[in-house]
Amino acid sequence: MDSTKTSFSTEQLGIVWRNVILFGILHAIGLIGILLVAKGQISYSTLIFDIVLGVSSQIGITAGAHRLWAHRSYKATFPLRLLLVVLDTFVYQTSVINWCRDHRLHHKYSDTHADPHNVNRGFFFSHIGWIMVRKHPEVKAKGKGIDLSDLYSDPLLTFQHKYYLPLMLLACFITPVAVPMYFWKETFLNAFSLNIVRYLIIVHNTFTINSFAHRFGYRPYNRFIVPGDSLNLSLVTCGEGFHNYHHTFPWDYRSAEFGKFSFNLTRRFIEFFNQIGWAHDLKFASEDMIKKRVLRTGANIEEVKMSAGLVWTILFVVCAEVCSYAVSPNNDIESGSSSDPVLLNSKLCVDKNGRRLYGEIAYKLDCRKFVHCAPGLAMIVFCQPGLLFNQAKKYCDWPREANCVEFSAVDPTKLVVPANSIPWN
Repeated sequence: MDSTKTSFSTEQLGIVWRNVILFGILHAIGLIGILLVAKGQISYSTLIFDIVLGVSSQIGITAGAHRLWAHRSYKATFPLRLLLVVLDTFVYQTSVINWCRDHRLHHKYSDTHADPHNVNRGFFFSHIGWIMVRKHPEVKAKGKGIDLSDLYSDPLLTFQHKYYLPLMLLACFITPVAVPMYFWKETFLNAFSLNIVRYLIIVHNTFTINSFAHRFGYRPYNRFIVPGDSLNLSLVTCGEGFHNYHHTFPWDYRSAEFGKFSFNLTRRFIEFFNQIGWAHDLKFASEDMIKKRVLRTGANIEEVKMSAGLVWTILFVVCAEVCSYAVSPNNDIESGSSSDPVLLNSKLCVDKNGRRLYGEIAYKLDCRKFVHCAPGLAMIVFCQPGLLFNQAKKYCDWPREANCVEFSAVDPTKLVVPANSIPWN
């Protein structure tokens, strides 16, 4: 029997009360900060300062600890590495070396007992509970086999690792409070409580990938794994929400396929420094590689339908009703079109390379009519699976004929382009 799949009943893990009490106190202080913001007692200067620092420190995790050091998806010069390790220290999430060890372990033994935040042990555990209990024996055992030699060879990382506690206290809890108090005379309570709010937001943003992304979302690249894609998570995690893609191609610096139209601030950050020569050797999956993987392991149409949440299903129904009234037989979008929405249960919209779309709406409605008659609702619905309105227009070739192909439920790898399909430019 695989030791990483032992029965939950055999677990005898103790609670780490120090962490429980610490996070309880931090959340209580964070609540005070939120109340002070709601009452308008915190200055705009302090709010802007903490927002900028919050986004910057999250980039330190996503572009630094995650994409650079955990996955080696690109290379960085010393100035960029220094910037990233400083930004990373502004958020108390343990040293980069320890963070990467846990993350590499997570990818190698995802959703097993050797995964530090195994989602099969419960949603709360995968989100924050895993740091409130002692590590599972499998995490400790398998963690010893994770190669960290590349990290220990970096003097920046070893310095941060050795002096992490004082550096973290200075960067995460002292400097962000001292700056507002010194430069624009903010009160200690306001500066300290709002800094805790900043810290908790970044921490929970990171934890959503361990919990929400391993429970919800679409699996267009690999239907055999738990992680799913969600634009909603990308919006709050600087582009980390396309988790099905990331677990399929973990070494891709983009961590997502559709970075051009989706909110992927981390990708933009890396590409900016690539332009000025601080980041280089960016790794990414080719179009052909993605296409082959999707056709081999991507989610079939029924699985995509089943993954839609109740709220979005209601939105689809509402949009269908809108289309039923907005699209008339005399509409010049398509000659002889019906006033009813066109259901495409046997069709699948793809791009010019044959890749499947994220959009649930592409499976259920004629996206050509949908985008034409209800662009506002189209934008809302396309946002959930991972498509913005511009991308919807791109894929549907709006307002012309949608480029759809017949989809075989028996063999999803057989995609036959209809004879009347308008070719892509």
